[in-house]
Amino acid sequence: MSSPSEPHAQTSSQELLREFPPGDVIGGKYVVLQKLGAGMLGAVYKVKHIKLGETLALKAMRPNLVNEGVDVQRFTEEIEKAKQLNHPGIVKYFDVGEHEGVKFFTMELVEGKSLRQMMREKIEGGQAFTPQEMYAVVIQTLEILKYAHRLTIHRNLKPENILVVQEKGPDGRVRPRVKITDFAIAHVVSPTLFASSYVSRDQAWYLAPELLQYQDDAGPPADIYSVGSIFYEMLAGEPPVGRYQPPSEVNPNLSKKIDTLIEIALAASPQDRFQSAEQMIDSVKLTFADLYGGSTGTIYRVMAVIGIVVCLAAGAVTYFAIRKGPTPEQLARMEAQRREALIDQVQAKSPEMPEAERKSRQALHPDMIYVPGGYYLKGKFVGERLGSPNEYVEVERAVPGFWIDKFENPNRSEDATLPVSAGQTPANDVTWGEAVKACQAQGKELCTEDQWEKACKGPGFDVYPYGMEFDAARCAPSGPFGTDGKPYLTGDFPKCESGYGVRDMGGGLWEWTYTRRGERFIIKGGTGQGNEEQGTRCAALADESPQFSHANLGYRCCVSEQ
Repeated sequence: MSSPSEPHAQTSSQELLREFPPGDVIGGKYVVLQKLGAGMLGAVYKVKHIKLGETLALKAMRPNLVNEGVDVQRFTEEIEKAKQLNHPGIVKYFDVGEHEGVKFFTMELVEGKSLRQMMREKIEGGQAFTPQEMYAVVIQTLEILKYAHRLTIHRNLKPENILVVQEKGPDGRVRPRVKITDFAIAHVVSPTLFASSYVSRDQAWYLAPELLQYQDDAGPPADIYSVGSIFYEMLAGEPPVGRYQPPSEVNPNLSKKIDTLIEIALAASPQDRFQSAEQMIDSVKLTFADLYGGSTGTIYRVMAVIGIVVCLAAGAVTYFAIRKGPTPEQLARMEAQRREALIDQVQAKSPEMPEAERKSRQALHPDMIYVPGGYYLKGKFVGERLGSPNEYVEVERAVPGFWIDKFENPNRSEDATLPVSAGQTPANDVTWGEAVKACQAQGKELCTEDQWEKACKGPGFDVYPYGMEFDAARCAPSGPFGTDGKPYLTGDFPKCESGYGVRDMGGGLWEWTYTRRGERFIIKGGTGQGNEEQGTRCAALADESPQFSHANLGYRCCVSEQ
């Protein structure tokens, strides 16, 4: 099972941009020289202003992302606001226009490499970033944000948006200079369009948790989280997905002071992070003081005044300081209190459905389990003992109501209308495409990752489908065959049941989901790879190519509520 190495945007076919080949004229002013690339929001071209002769960059937005009156107004207003940013580290914006229904804007053309390109080159060359390179990129990025945060926040900071130009200084030495692009562009697109899956943020690993929930009231700590993720990737070679390892565990040559810095920057709650770019700048300088021979005494005095202390929102209890941290027992107790308050908050948003209404909906698909729509907590929670780097950190998600198969889908005869019931061998060794077709033949669809996990966690958001603590005796062993070599049957393990009454989610087979991660698809369930306790958790996941099949891999079908 692979872990992610680079985010992939998911877009619908309706959003496909028309190509502008070299020689095309856009907006009557700009002749296309070459296409530079495409991303989540649009494509970027190198163009030349016909009258002025200037070479610029032009970004053409995906049509469906800016296609209504309010969206067009937001687009114009945000670009105009971004024009007010006058800093040598911010790519300048110029013109806003429309060409045959495609909104575009022009900006300064920067002849440099993106940080993403630099990361790829390091990996391909078997190299790592030097401390000096990391320090230069992180400090300059934060200095730019310190300036920009007086007017706006970026909201979509990632290695692709950080450009590094090599410049020669007065002393003749070449130094990297950072320039940030795409300021305000994340504001341009309506959050409702993001939420309706025109563009999926599920794999946007640099976005702060509050932005994954489509909140528009995010502040500077959202950008701080992005810087922390980028810094971590420069240190460790991959983004901090899920339960990340401290940098010093990935690279023993790194100081544990860097672990502290990263821990604060990547705090799940915005209140627990550095509250400003200036605070993080001071912490970075402190961490790198030995490397750069600065006045550590001065830096320590600055840090003492700032007192970078993180407080829990529930009770404002100080739990972390640069010099001294809490005991493990204190952390566990505070995390339990925080999560209990969070569960109450999420459950309050999804009031219990009246029993008569629930039974009425259940009757529509009597061979399945009805799961009411509402919010749930996706991913592992902070205090969870187990987890892998490719898991999500717990985040609130809304899921419409749906029906899900009570059992892992059994092997069938050619008659796909045969009802799903206990006492049949679960289907295994199927590819993703075969699972999709099998569900379609039943008038159903392959469950999404969110549907699967919500059904697994039940109304109480349990760690395992049957509760909070692991119990090896409750669920089927890994794969379709038990320890005695005989095939187990669906329903053989009645205690392996979620709070919604769904069986076999905590053992037996891994199951395909419809959710894509890049060119691969998320699989859930099963017993993991040699770690039964970890793999049977509801938050556990892996991904595989659609052509993959295995004796331990099956599927389960759902029906979405219209």
